[in-house]
Amino acid sequence: MLTPPRAALLSRRRALTLGLMAGIAVSVYATTDLEPPAPGMKVLGASERALLDAVGDTLFPAGALGPAWSSLGLSDEVDRLLSGGLSEKMATPFRGLLRALGMGVALSQGARFVNLGPAERLELLSAFGEVGPLPKRLAHDALKSVMAMAYFGHPEVQRALGYHSFCHDLPREGA
Repeated sequence: MLTPPRAALLSRRRALTLGLMAGIAVSVYATTDLEPPAPGMKVLGASERALLDAVGDTLFPAGALGPAWSSLGLSDEVDRLLSGGLSEKMATPFRGLLRALGMGVALSQGARFVNLGPAERLELLSAFGEVGPLPKRLAHDALKSVMAMAYFGHPEVQRALGYHSFCHDLPREGA
């Protein structure tokens, strides 16, 4: 039985180094040369907004929780959060996360996320959130957290869930 020379085998250290280098390369690419904000937006570009709406409609469809993501125009709320509601340092990494998600889906599926059917989208997002490397799980949780802030902060969703505030409702910025 022939065995390859030891130097030809991919060691664990080399595999981890190559993986780290690839991750850094994707991160640098994902956060450089970002598109300009879409009309009416302060941070998010048009393709980022489309991807965000597709992810939002997958995670928050109309039903038990309330209205569908896109029917509420929540990409505007995410843009508002990224432009000042959250730390301004979050905007570029969040945009990079959206870009990396879009690029990863396009490479693995041969189609853009926005062009996939609802079942395919849900399957991909479920796989994205499964146990795996820590950076992948953190990215998944960051995406869902920002989107959940926008969704569950919307008055129509709160009403659908039966939430009632005893404080007066403060007007939203820009409303």
